[in-house]
Amino acid sequence: MLCRAKAPQRRGGKTLHNPLVDAFALSWPGAQNVRVNRQNSLDDVDYLLLGMLQEDATRSLNELGAAAGVSASAVQRRLVRLRAMNVIDSQVAVLDKAAVGIGFTAVTLVELVDDAEANHGAFREYARAEPQVQQCYAIVGQWDYVVVLVTADLAANRELSLRLFVESGLVRRYETLPTSEAVKYGLALPFPADPDGRETGTA
Repeated sequence: MLCRAKAPQRRGGKTLHNPLVDAFALSWPGAQNVRVNRQNSLDDVDYLLLGMLQEDATRSLNELGAAAGVSASAVQRRLVRLRAMNVIDSQVAVLDKAAVGIGFTAVTLVELVDDAEANHGAFREYARAEPQVQQCYAIVGQWDYVVVLVTADLAANRELSLRLFVESGLVRRYETLPTSEAVKYGLALPFPADPDGRETGTA
């Protein structure tokens, strides 16, 4: 049987969402893979909740609701919608590096042997498959990639670099820049200004 949900109605300039649809999205395993297109879908409460979750994703629905001035059930419905829209991409635990034996972080600049698509594809597969590659970005300029490596120590970094950048045969040259201190570290995103030109903070 095919069920058709009614499109969200608008009242007073605001979109009204069907809570039954949101509840279904929460229970449906594929909900996080669905992109819901809603014009002007994020309001101030959404931004406040997102900012708080970026700081601490373990906050309870009651705590989030108290800060945002809405009920816990309203928070739940909003989070269901934000996940269905892929605004909330994932929720993870941030670990202390030293506690898990990570004592060396390095930024590595990489230039491939050539621009063949196969070489880029192979290098990206290497990077994605290696747990000690924390981040990898394709960049524009004299280098092709910037890679963040996290290892136990300098010796482990050298071993990893040899395997990734020399033995693979994909890299023409690379330059390792060891870090001395983490001045700022995180994944929290800033929020753009709203339509009235007001900057929206991260809570």
